[in-house]
Amino acid sequence: MTDAPISLLSRRRIGVVTTAVCVLSGMALTPDAEAAVLATGLDAVYQKVRDVRLHATENDDEIAVLDERQCFTLKQDLQTDTNTISATSYNVVSSHLIHFDPESSFVGLEGTVKFDGPIIGVISGSQNLDASDRQCGNPRVAYPAAGDEPVRGLESFQVDDHYAIAPTPGEIEVSMWVPHQSDQIRVITCCPKHNCDPSGPIPDEGP
Repeated sequence: MTDAPISLLSRRRIGVVTTAVCVLSGMALTPDAEAAVLATGLDAVYQKVRDVRLHATENDDEIAVLDERQCFTLKQDLQTDTNTISATSYNVVSSHLIHFDPESSFVGLEGTVKFDGPIIGVISGSQNLDASDRQCGNPRVAYPAAGDEPVRGLESFQVDDHYAIAPTPGEIEVSMWVPHQSDQIRVITCCPKHNCDPSGPIPDEGP
């Protein structure tokens, strides 16, 4: 893990511009031994959040990262930003949510997350987040009702709303800029105990 490539991200807040360098060995290791999130860096922090609806977990300083369902078999096809993960193949996958719900307006944070399996899809659009909550969501977590938060995902018109899959397998870099609402993305990874066969290209970046 110490030979991971360096990933350079800039941290942005209103009136503050700093630069941070994050290598995997310098990321915060997840304290939960059973977690599929292995480590987080910059403003991303592993949390056991129980409510990801708007205003439920407001925090200007942290992007929450939570495990949802781990090593489950898809009941129906899962549409991601760049591919469809087919339920008819042998896909046993895990789901994770990256969630930023600031108390203030016009707040931007960035983070890195390392998972225990390779990333096979990312869902950053609000409609696809709504559509995948039932299948991928943690039953002990409260999610927005479909249509209640039409901008819960990343917005393509926001230049600082984006993600990138890092060269290190299972690692993603995220930037979230929130004027008034919240930002969420769902990351689908391969369960380490199983092979995955995504039906389409693995994403490099988005939205």
